[in-house]
Amino acid sequence: MKFRVIDLETTGKQNDPNAEICEVGLTDVVVDRDMGDIEIKPWWSTTVDPHRTIPAETSAVHHITTAMVRGRPPANYGRECLRSHMEPGDIFVAHNAEFEAHFFDPQGFPFICTFKVAYEIFPDAPSHGNQVMRYWLDLPVTDHLAIPAHRAGPDTHVTAHLLVHMLDMGLTVEKMLEISERPILLRTCPHKRHENQPWEEIDSGYLRWCLDQRDMDERIKHACRYHLDLRDRQTKNPFG
Repeated sequence: MKFRVIDLETTGKQNDPNAEICEVGLTDVVVDRDMGDIEIKPWWSTTVDPHRTIPAETSAVHHITTAMVRGRPPANYGRECLRSHMEPGDIFVAHNAEFEAHFFDPQGFPFICTFKVAYEIFPDAPSHGNQVMRYWLDLPVTDHLAIPAHRAGPDTHVTAHLLVHMLDMGLTVEKMLEISERPILLRTCPHKRHENQPWEEIDSGYLRWCLDQRDMDERIKHACRYHLDLRDRQTKNPFG
């Protein structure tokens, strides 16, 4: 089987209805289940033409400009390349898979989010971005394949090594998929009056208020539901 680690560079964020892909990249991680061997393949990437202007502030992140992609194959070509040679049992992987899935349909293949997995299993990490994990875990990346950062190919190389590190820790595919399919359980509140405060210290009334807000971040609502349910169970069984 293989894990196909993918990364997209785009003209804007998820909340921009006009945003489109301008680069795709992939790294295949091939697992020989009989021998227990894992091989990280060299990355592949291509720019694509989003048929819209790339804003300067976006180019400042990935250094892809409108001129660089003008006349390149269309964005759907990049999507087709990412799906090429995927077989039953293969799995897509991305660091922040929700972003990739916003622009790319995995068409039924499972999707592991290494960001969500890292957030759950490495609570002491200073943050959980791709490059932070690279250095915090001292991942054995091939330096020239891991640069420049914020480009689709090199980013998949780093994520591939993070994935292999997780597999070497004994994490199962099933566990990583289970973590990937649910919202992140935020450890502190990022919202206004209680910003950076542990949920355990916030009164239940405020948690219920958050749940009543239609435009509240779903991650915040997930944390509120979790802690309200936990308090309810503790009240019913204070010794359990």
